[in-house]
Amino acid sequence: MKTVIWIVAALLLCACHREVSEYAKVILENSGTDWPLYVKGDSSQILIPLETTEESLIGGYDRILMNDSIICIADKAKSKTIFIFDGEGHFKSKIMKVGRGPGEYIFPDEVALKNDTVLVYDRAVRKMLYYGLDGTFYKEVHFGVYRPETFVLKDSGHFVFYVGMPEVTEDNAEVAVTDLNGKFTEQYFKRPDLTDKQGRFAVPDYFTQNANGIFFIPVFEDKMYRLTEDSVQMVFDFQFKDFMYSFDEIGEKPIIEHERKYSYFDDFFMTDEGTFVCFICRGNLNIVSLCGNIYTGELLTWEGDWPVEGVYKNYFITTTEYKEGEQSDMGNNRALLLIPGSRLMNR
Repeated sequence: MKTVIWIVAALLLCACHREVSEYAKVILENSGTDWPLYVKGDSSQILIPLETTEESLIGGYDRILMNDSIICIADKAKSKTIFIFDGEGHFKSKIMKVGRGPGEYIFPDEVALKNDTVLVYDRAVRKMLYYGLDGTFYKEVHFGVYRPETFVLKDSGHFVFYVGMPEVTEDNAEVAVTDLNGKFTEQYFKRPDLTDKQGRFAVPDYFTQNANGIFFIPVFEDKMYRLTEDSVQMVFDFQFKDFMYSFDEIGEKPIIEHERKYSYFDDFFMTDEGTFVCFICRGNLNIVSLCGNIYTGELLTWEGDWPVEGVYKNYFITTTEYKEGEQSDMGNNRALLLIPGSRLMNR
């Protein structure tokens, strides 16, 4: 039987266009097992089968991007390919430009979808590549001496990056706003050194973006922030600080060897209604999944992995096995499963 502990915690919350309470109700639930998202017969879910052809067969679903008319599947690890489908799952084209020449990437570390343009960021060679939905290469931008990491698009003229290069300590900042050519315009959470005692630095995937802005969780911190026009604003306090390591506390052991304390958040997504999912790593054995809402202050946690790979409006996106008609020898693509964020908080 699951143990549910209700804790009333004073959380400092602030949000845009919504009124929030000063005190929030936090639910801690550790079932010890993963939670299956798919519920057969649930009419609130949306199922979008992805067309399977020899050209469109997907090896891995590392990141899913979606707007009103386009679906992009980033298969980073297996084929280093971005597959492009229309909103109903019909295959349109793919971007597979692996190499070291113009218009090519070594590895598609980060992928973004902006209207009819797909952006691919190659961390190894520090460049952003622009492609059309038919796979046509448009242009690339190099970022000079520093190497930004994870990114989101702030607007039509700015990127937001995590930047933490040990050899360029004067430019270290957890959050850096740049123009489209990579020039810094704003920097937040500047620190003289973002490395631990062995010279390592963390590269979490902690940016998320919805209709109300860009949100992030700094490395080894337990607070969520929203990037405003000219500052940052704290919107959620997880109150895990006493259970988290700092860079100095790690000492001589790698992060993954610690089993008792948390290190950093990862796989962070938020719906337009403010419901978010992410997980926090604890040593190399446990992952604690989190689901909460920045407006109500509720937080649900459980032991186990989290299968969400994307977000669209008020839906989280994952994938599920799907078979229709005769299955090809290659196998079938999975189907996208869109799950309302509100259902997760009322599970």
